[in-house]
Amino acid sequence: MAEKTAKKTVSIAIKRSRPTAPRTLIATGFRLRSDKETGLTEILLQASGQRGERVALDPVVMRTNLEMLKRYAAGLVEAEDDAAQKEDVAVGETNTFANIVHFSHMGPRAETIFGVFSLSDWVEATRQGKGDVPEIKSYDALVAVSTTAFQKKLLLELVLMLSPQEKE
Repeated sequence: MAEKTAKKTVSIAIKRSRPTAPRTLIATGFRLRSDKETGLTEILLQASGQRGERVALDPVVMRTNLEMLKRYAAGLVEAEDDAAQKEDVAVGETNTFANIVHFSHMGPRAETIFGVFSLSDWVEATRQGKGDVPEIKSYDALVAVSTTAFQKKLLLELVLMLSPQEKE
């Protein structure tokens, strides 16, 4: 008989850093796709007056924080912008990788920041003994400025895509 191991829950503080200015775009539309081969979530961002951006998001951290993300979305007073989700989004050839997303808003304006942290730092932080909450750094890779309604729609669609599907 196989023994079950207990799951260990560890809190880690993530401090954002911007050693250089990340690419910033005004997001007006998006499309989500799941890449079955890599397990990454592809976010195609349409931008106003400039070429859009392709973000390859590793959804591992987001999946562990779905309830917190749902609460954040519920707190956004704006109605979600259904027109923000597009069938076709033109993006450049380059790709931005992210394994963490930071969401913030002030009134009708929102900022969605795609960042990267080191998996090695994460593993090391989880191995630290009790005491102070371990801290790791996340580096901002791309900033998408939008309306709060756009951000709410993007967030809710991401949560829906990353939520475990119930088997019928």
